[in-house]
Amino acid sequence: MKIRSRSTSGLVNQLFLWGYFIFTVNQVFAESQFNEIPGVQVGLKLVRWALIPFFTFIIIMRDRYTLNKRVRLTAVLAIAAITNMLLFHGRILVIILVLIMIASYGCSIEKILKTHISAIVIGYLSVVMAVMAGILKDKASVKTFNNLDMFFLPTAGVRHTMGFLVPNEIPIALLFVYLMLILLMGDCFKKRYHILFLIGNCVVYYFFASRSVCLLVIVVAVTHCFAVRRKRRFLQLGVLASKGGILCFLIASVVFPAVANLENKYIEKLNILLTARISIMQKALERYPLTIGGYGDTFVSIRNINDYLVLDNGYIYLFVTRGIVLGILVLLVWWCLINIAKKQKNVYLLLAVLMILVENCIDSSFLLYKAFPMYCVFVNYGVRGCNLEKNNCLGETIKEYV
Repeated sequence: MKIRSRSTSGLVNQLFLWGYFIFTVNQVFAESQFNEIPGVQVGLKLVRWALIPFFTFIIIMRDRYTLNKRVRLTAVLAIAAITNMLLFHGRILVIILVLIMIASYGCSIEKILKTHISAIVIGYLSVVMAVMAGILKDKASVKTFNNLDMFFLPTAGVRHTMGFLVPNEIPIALLFVYLMLILLMGDCFKKRYHILFLIGNCVVYYFFASRSVCLLVIVVAVTHCFAVRRKRRFLQLGVLASKGGILCFLIASVVFPAVANLENKYIEKLNILLTARISIMQKALERYPLTIGGYGDTFVSIRNINDYLVLDNGYIYLFVTRGIVLGILVLLVWWCLINIAKKQKNVYLLLAVLMILVENCIDSSFLLYKAFPMYCVFVNYGVRGCNLEKNNCLGETIKEYV
């Protein structure tokens, strides 16, 4: 990629990183009780709208883009996102995602990951400190599970929100920070760091009772240890599991609920095991059949009024709210990420992609800000000076955060 000068390029990259930092912190606050305070809610919306011309300005400042399949796919994704917002009640978040993808072109993936992690840590700590200061509330509820559901864990647990709108926010943030740090540090991610995250995972589980995310964090630790010891083998199995997972998860999330007979005793037990996810997805598909453009904010605004249609499955949520076209394009980006990890022989990128694909079975995070760095990896693969180094030590990373 040719640029006007090194100083101009450095200034543009710094502006992008600052804008990305502000956007990420803004999204953390938007998912907290700050978003329920009228004045703050308006301020958060204004910041999001102001970031659109900001990232557009950064895109204009870039000198030239190298046309390749990924850039073309990003352009198609941009057209689909704009069409979805204008014609199908789409959300502004998808537009910002596309702008961030294009604006990140030529910026170091390493710096994007560091900015992302630091913004999440600062944002979540700010919300927790607001709870401790009495500005926000820590709401608690008791969730009871059926004995068939994860029988080896307690059947009930107290779930705190700690200033957020839902109890799952902090556990899922821990999982994504875990994956992003593994991706950032590469070979420098030692076993002692796994121990620290597993201890943190136990503490998070005690307060939030998020059993699926808790188990997924353990799976990440075990899978990473295997990937480090058997890199070539993990690449082979990981690519197969990731590509097969996209297809299987999509079928299990969209096709199976539509044809499942809940009167069958085996499907009934499976539905109980999955905490009624099959019946919820079936009800959602009956009320909102899949369309080309999706239902967008219309579905989001009425889903809690008519019935309990809260979809915590990323695959069906993506296709119901964003439509078939945008859904296929998003999954195509993740398919390309698998190929990138295979070409680079980067087991850490493949691990992150695989775990996020699995995580979307229990939470809708494909278009969530927590996964935005993966889209930047997609755009910047092969761009000179943007590839990840596999030796970022934690001490140096923490110093840069400070």
